[in-house]
Amino acid sequence: MDNPVSEYKKIPYYRPTGKELEIFDKVWQNRLPLLLKGPTGSGKSRFVEHISSIKNIRMITVSCHEETSATDLIGRFIIKGAETVWIDGPLTEAVKTGAILYLDEVAEARPDVIVAIILSQTIVGNCI
Repeated sequence: MDNPVSEYKKIPYYRPTGKELEIFDKVWQNRLPLLLKGPTGSGKSRFVEHISSIKNIRMITVSCHEETSATDLIGRFIIKGAETVWIDGPLTEAVKTGAILYLDEVAEARPDVIVAIILSQTIVGNCI
């Protein structure tokens, strides 16, 4: 017998204040980056969580700080046993899988993070 509770998907509550849902749809359809700006507690994170949930799009969140580097986002080679292997970072994973990459407090990250974001958009934009 199916358990309806296990199939229930909790959607984070978000109350639109304008046309942000329609704007997101257009941005997503055109594969454009989106910057959400506002004071702490204004609902930026909740909006992205809500969109991710209702659109059934995986969301990868990175809490940026002054030590966050481009390598942290893109990925890196690591030594595993006797070999060197590449480990994707969250930016690479989001690009490969079509996930939403939410960079919380991106203004706190190092400048090379912004360069990595711009380059990834340029590369992905040229491949679509």
